[in-house]
Amino acid sequence: MNRKVIRHSICALFTLVLCLHTIFSLGTNDLTVTAEAATKVTFASSIKSSAKKAATKAGADSDTEIGVTNVKNYISVYSKRSSSSTLKGRLYRGTGVYVIKTKGNWSYISSGSLKGWVKSKYIATGSKAKTVYKEINPRVATVTASDLNVRSSKSTSSDDNIILNVEKGTQLIVLGTNSKWVKVRLTNDTTGYVYKKYVSIEKGLYTGITKSAETKRKNAIEEMKETVASETSSNSSSSSSSGEWVSLGTFKITAYCGCSKCCGSSCTGKTASGATPKANYTIAVDKSVISLGTKVKLGDSDTVYVAQDTGGAIKGNKIDVYFDTHSAALNFGVKYMEVYVYQE
Repeated sequence: MNRKVIRHSICALFTLVLCLHTIFSLGTNDLTVTAEAATKVTFASSIKSSAKKAATKAGADSDTEIGVTNVKNYISVYSKRSSSSTLKGRLYRGTGVYVIKTKGNWSYISSGSLKGWVKSKYIATGSKAKTVYKEINPRVATVTASDLNVRSSKSTSSDDNIILNVEKGTQLIVLGTNSKWVKVRLTNDTTGYVYKKYVSIEKGLYTGITKSAETKRKNAIEEMKETVASETSSNSSSSSSSGEWVSLGTFKITAYCGCSKCCGSSCTGKTASGATPKANYTIAVDKSVISLGTKVKLGDSDTVYVAQDTGGAIKGNKIDVYFDTHSAALNFGVKYMEVYVYQE
């Protein structure tokens, strides 16, 4: 082979290598943008692992991008690529999603317990996700008190403004904070305030809320409205009398529900006073220590319980707090708290 042919062959080979290097370099840069976004756009640490597990189960792989909902309030998630299909849940502003696949103008996403189809234009990914994440500054508040009232205004002077009572470990979307209060989102049309010292705030994306979970929370809010209205009416009818909260000292506080494990085979669904038990309201007491019908506060919580029930194991300075589910009662465990009763 003559030198001219060899020279042309070498030049062609060099050109091919240079082109391939350029192509792969561009591809690497594109992947780097996604990888960089993934390191800066992330779920709150307390829910990161469960969010990833749910996404993997839904079909995510190692290259799946984390996206951020870039909307003013919320977007809806549907069972199919149509807004007339079944509503699966909602993604609020600043919620994180794993984008599993995209078809046309729709993306199939996973976000905690919620998965389904959303309009792609409302999900920011890649470098855009980093910009949106920084603008929104998403944060999650986790309740650290045994239970906590969410209020419609920044005041604890009365119970008239209580929207909802949430248990320890409940996670809420943070909308804003000041030195004492945290503004949180409850549903698509309800926000409220919680006392800052009773929550732990961490930066990171929240997960979506399913339709059933939001419906359950809305029902709980309606029940609380009825309870507050009933107590307000009761208080106004006895406004001529005055009273005070008096400490009875430290009590052992346990928990129970209406199942056979907690109540035995004699469960009737009614308390010793004949009332239907309610979470964040009903407690069981030794009526020789606390009379049935007495209003009670536990520790530093501002939730007002009512002594409605008794039990064979409830003797002396011991109180049993009612929960709707056995798992919630187990999670409460055993605590020792100062107990206050309201005396006229």
